Amino acid sequence: MNEEEPDVPDISERRIKKQLYFEFLADFKENIVDYVRESVNQLSISEIPVRGTIKLCDGNSHGYIKIKNQGMINCYISTNGQGGFQLAPTETAEFFVNNCVYVTTISGYTSLGFIKS
Repeated sequence: MNEEEPDVPDISERRIKKQLYFEFLADFKENIVDYVRESVNQLSISEIPVRGTIKLCDGNSHGYIKIKNQGMINCYISTNGQGGFQLAPTETAEFFVNNCVYVTTISGYTSLGFIKS
């Protein structure tokens, strides 16, 4: 009978892969930190109180925004009063802005978390 040798990984190969992996992670960490530093001035993060109707965006600057209803009542998101959608408490929406955006609460007060990139 011919006995087969067990498949044993080459230790030197594992060491090389581990070294490459850690080098990759170090490069990734450095690049992500640089990216955040460079893009922080392009990113706008804020909290906006809403009572009645407010203008969220003027429509002059285009780009994606992400909003979250942080309050306890529903609000209504619309563009120039033409169409829109309801944002329930703790619900998040992301959309492209190319027009004026308004946020309306029917009664009460809510708060929106706002991220613009």
